[in-house]
Amino acid sequence: MMQPTGEISGLDGRRATVVVDAGVACARCAAGRGCGAGLLSPAPGKRQFEVEVPDGLELACGDRVCLELRPRDLLGASWLVYGMPLLAMTAVPAFAEFLFGPLSDLVLAGLALSGIGLAVAWGRRRLAATDCLRQFVPSIAAGPARGGDPA
Repeated sequence: MMQPTGEISGLDGRRATVVVDAGVACARCAAGRGCGAGLLSPAPGKRQFEVEVPDGLELACGDRVCLELRPRDLLGASWLVYGMPLLAMTAVPAFAEFLFGPLSDLVLAGLALSGIGLAVAWGRRRLAATDCLRQFVPSIAAGPARGGDPA
């Protein structure tokens, strides 16, 4: 996987605002073969977010930095976006059939769609929580080579 880069657009103490061109941050997305994570997000373009500046790293506006997301956090985000809806899609109809006996295919399909909808709503609500959102924000992996590419 390609390591994305971003440009520092602002500094506030030990926090930096990083701007990333979402269309080129991922080679698969740029080629139109992405995982689909961006399907429900706003239109592609530049995105900005705030990150902690690692100790010992001096940054200035305009510097380009390498970004990373810890594998554990990537797995957590994948579970939230893909795993929970899949689990709900299968568990809700199975649980309903266990409670009420055999149900028609139409009812089971409706329950599966309801399960997906509930899981997506829960995931969006969970991501809106500040502590959860901070967990899935990339961190600065490598500092700048002044006026050039990141080290």
